[in-house]
Amino acid sequence: MGKRWVYDGTRDPVLVGQLLALLLGAAEPQQQSVSDTPDPSVLVRPAAVAPGAAVASFSTAHGPDGTVIDLESTAGDRLALRVARALAPAPAPDGAGHVSATWRTPDGAEHRAPFVTVA
Repeated sequence: MGKRWVYDGTRDPVLVGQLLALLLGAAEPQQQSVSDTPDPSVLVRPAAVAPGAAVASFSTAHGPDGTVIDLESTAGDRLALRVARALAPAPAPDGAGHVSATWRTPDGAEHRAPFVTVA
């Protein structure tokens, strides 16, 4: 199926399912450029969702602050996943499920911010 990128995959049921699995602790963050290699720099705070849940249905809306994936799990949980489209250094939200990682700016400085948050 080729390469997949988070910013291109918000309407892809495979990506949405894996994102939910990541937020449930059922999937391990992987390096983006090396196959089958965990990425310990990606931090995940699990979401409050029934264990073992999968995506039953979802819809996606793009806005000026990113993309929102509204999903319903097979356990009946409803979640809004906010996917950042433009990263800016920021602390992870308190108490909410999220995925954060680091990146380097052109000047070489390393930053961390949430890529996905559960609203």
